[in-house]
Amino acid sequence: YHLYVSTAGSDSNAGSISKPFRTINKAASVAKPSTTVHVAPGTYNGNVTTRNHGTATARIRYVSDTKWGAKIVGTGTEGMWTNNANYIDIVGFDIAGSGRMGIVNWASNTLVQGNHIHNLTISGGCNGGGGAGVVNANYSGSNGDVIGNVVHDIGKPGACNGVQGIYSSNRGGKILNNVVYRASA
Repeated sequence: YHLYVSTAGSDSNAGSISKPFRTINKAASVAKPSTTVHVAPGTYNGNVTTRNHGTATARIRYVSDTKWGAKIVGTGTEGMWTNNANYIDIVGFDIAGSGRMGIVNWASNTLVQGNHIHNLTISGGCNGGGGAGVVNANYSGSNGDVIGNVVHDIGKPGACNGVQGIYSSNRGGKILNNVVYRASA
């Protein structure tokens, strides 16, 4: 299954290539196992939340059709993209905003790959909740892979030892070939 998102789309559309959705959140609300959500280049203001689960044999993939071309600019003090679903891939996005987390993952069997996560201003301040460019936040979760991302300018260097570039609480998973610089911790 394929769904399409474009800044020129509308959430009242069918999500087809000729009638794309306007928001990733709309596509996420109707995605089912084996869906690939194709996101066209452009700036998408607002936070993304993914809740629908894939399966071990039928993952749900969110893909920026042009690497770093789909730019997510989130607001608030928490995650710019919050994933609550198992068997999800988030691939090739540019993510920035005011929060303390670029991508926060609360699920298992996930892949965060090839994203550019940067310029998180940590507007909620330095607190016990910490933060990071990518966070596998569920201590009961497992197999959160974080591969080939570029993560930088996460808070102000030296300002908060609880804000990292990448932080993983999951059991298992792979954290490979990421580039991290100018993170607070």
